[in-house]
This record gives sequence, structure tokens and C-alpha cells, in this order.
Amino acid sequence: MQTPNSGSSMRINKLKIVGSGQNWAVAPCEPFYLMGTEPPAPDAALTGAKNLIEHYGLANSYQKYCSRPLRKELSAFLPYLSGNVDVPASTDGSGLLVRSYGPKVDHWS
Repeated sequence: MQTPNSGSSMRINKLKIVGSGQNWAVAPCEPFYLMGTEPPAPDAALTGAKNLIEHYGLANSYQKYCSRPLRKELSAFLPYLSGNVDVPASTDGSGLLVRSYGPKVDHWS
């Protein structure tokens, strides 16, 4: 058994390594990591069952966000990329296969 003043107890990821010499054992400290012994109170302000959009008064903003049309162009998602990114690479010759197997380009001249 472990005595309080032996100093042979270490805590690693909510497990306790106890023992001395060659007799070591692993003992759990709590049933689950990061979970207290008591469940949260049923009258807690925010739980997983609470609608956070209504709780924070964002229903109008959410409806406005959901009612907008989706942007289908790739340039809408990549606004700072130069060039015309909406054109397929096969049509303008900028694809990876063209770069790999196409004519060699000398960048030093």
C-alpha cells in the first residue's frame, strides 16, 4: 500500500501510478477525463439542448444568411488570387499536366 509521505504517486492523464520498487499499478482518479463527479444542473443557462441562435437573438441574421443566393464562381471563394480562376485549366493551358509534360520553359532568359 502507499503511504501519504512516500511520494510515489504521479498523476498522468487522470491516472495515478502508485507503488514502489517493482510493484507499480495504475489506478484511475475519476471516471472520465474533464468530467466532474456531478452532472450539470438542469437549470444551467447554456446546454446542448438550448437553441443558441434564439438565445443570443440572432434569428433575423440567420434567416438573412440562409436566404442569400450561393456564389458558384470559384473567384468568390478566392478573392485575392490573381488571374481568371473561373476558367478550367484545360482550356487555357495552365493545368498540371501541361506544366509537367508540355514544352520546357526557361525562366532564366
